[in-house]
Amino acid sequence: MLVSPFYTYEYGSNCGEAGVDPTGRKAINYFVSNNDTATLRKIIKGYNPEGRLYAIEALLSLVSNGKTVLTNEDKKIINSVLSLKIQLSTCSGCMLEKSDARSLLSPKYKRLL
Repeated sequence: MLVSPFYTYEYGSNCGEAGVDPTGRKAINYFVSNNDTATLRKIIKGYNPEGRLYAIEALLSLVSNGKTVLTNEDKKIINSVLSLKIQLSTCSGCMLEKSDARSLLSPKYKRLL
């Protein structure tokens, strides 16, 4: 689901009235908990815009925690994805919006690039 262009879901956390993690975040957390950087790197190259951003965020969180290191190729691919003007579906509580990936990525992760 994280690489399929036909699967739609929102990027975010604490979505909806119940404030639960959306499907994409639940899926990406599996790879983060297993420190599966190889799969995260594959997802970043996938065809699902929200999945790519989840994978970028996940990989950068592992970098910030000292669990992996970005290669120059990683940085090139990540910056390429972040420069796309594709509008992603996002959730923020009960609000659903659209925004580009670079705007959604946390500043603490942008500094790692």
